Amino acid sequence: KQTNKQTCLTKLGCQVTTAVFFTLFLVSSPAFSASPLYDGVPIAPVQYGWQPDYITDKQLQKLDQQIQAANADQALQHNFAYLKAQCQIELAHWTYREVRTTGITEHLAQSAVHNLQAAQAKQGVALISGPSPGYPRRPFTQWQKLQQLAQQRGTVCAPQALACADAALLGAEYEYREGYGNYQKHGIHFLKQADDYLAQAEQQIASCQTQNNRHPLSADALFRFGRYQTQDLLPQGRVQLQQLAQSLSKSAIEQITVVGHTDRIGSDQANQRLSQRRADTVVKLLRQLLQQQGINTEVIRFVSEGRGESQPQVHCNGNQVTEALKACLQPNRRVEINVISRREG
Repeated sequence: KQTNKQTCLTKLGCQVTTAVFFTLFLVSSPAFSASPLYDGVPIAPVQYGWQPDYITDKQLQKLDQQIQAANADQALQHNFAYLKAQCQIELAHWTYREVRTTGITEHLAQSAVHNLQAAQAKQGVALISGPSPGYPRRPFTQWQKLQQLAQQRGTVCAPQALACADAALLGAEYEYREGYGNYQKHGIHFLKQADDYLAQAEQQIASCQTQNNRHPLSADALFRFGRYQTQDLLPQGRVQLQQLAQSLSKSAIEQITVVGHTDRIGSDQANQRLSQRRADTVVKLLRQLLQQQGINTEVIRFVSEGRGESQPQVHCNGNQVTEALKACLQPNRRVEINVISRREG
């Protein structure tokens, strides 16, 4: 196979020399249906047990080649979904060489196809993979470490390390589940590899340089007075959010925080609810608009906060609700959007 020099989870396989090989005479099966995007690489669900429907080495190689070709222009070199596809196909090569009777290779190949398609469609994928069928989640401390890193700011600076740490842990679970031959030695090696990737990710996240951009918007321009639902969004407000999403389309966004504020008219409790609901609505709309711009929102942390009337920008005299008082308090009715992104260069 053609080894990917960047990810190469099977550097483990290059160093561990003993592997279990099986020879199968594969026959064509209607269970396989080639994806139109991956013609000639049939990927289909495989039941556990001996059967003729396993993926072949040539099919794995072709899928590997298609994954590499998808990044020929280097446009996906920092795309998390694409990097995850690379790591998973490397692991699929490894499991294929060890054993081909459990469906694990087919599952990894399907996952790689899913992630590659997501990368090409500019869609998000989960940072942490679920358990492989038949290989229950092991209580490795590395899973906890990966979860902790995934919650930190700066994950946009460590996409490859995070993706390959995840795949290495899947490999460790596979080895410990099989329970024969060199499984223990191989499993320990996968865990060591996960440790190396996690350490790399931790360093990259810690040194990640980010910049904060604050975008204050008038709530009166966004919503009808006293309202908060999507259908209450004013045309001008929708345009402002669309323009903001367009301006962020080329940013490596780490976190978006939306904070809603109200004036002092009404009760504290009502104002707190209104500010929170407006922030929630703006987060929902921003997520949709960014997805339309091709941004992977799955790796962006969205935070919505409602602060009610607690942080006024202006103070106005009078308690009687008049149009003059509403106009005076207008700057207090606002939504602030803070965008944290990776600083390029």
